[in-house]
Amino acid sequence: MSTRTEERAAADADGGRLEHDPGGGLQEQALRLRAGEVSSRELVEAALGRAEAAQSTLNAFRVICSEEALTAAEQADRRLGDGEGAALLGVPVAIKDDVDLSGHTTPFGCGGG
Repeated sequence: MSTRTEERAAADADGGRLEHDPGGGLQEQALRLRAGEVSSRELVEAALGRAEAAQSTLNAFRVICSEEALTAAEQADRRLGDGEGAALLGVPVAIKDDVDLSGHTTPFGCGGG
């Protein structure tokens, strides 16, 4: 079994993709979803894994909505299976805390309230 450092070195040599990473960039993820090579759930699980792994070091996310994201991914997979083809349907995204999101506060990066 390889270490994370070895995986990252191999990924860097292979264009930045980890072997177990079903993602890629936004465009690649959308294309792979449309081709049926990957599911939205797989992409979301990979994105959540990366976010959670880096959170203690980067503190990049005020909140990570794992259950909401997985539910949305399952809905997206059903919609894609039904032939819906919205350009970014099923592609995971992060939303900054200065954008209103139903059910969440919009603190604009401030801790006060």
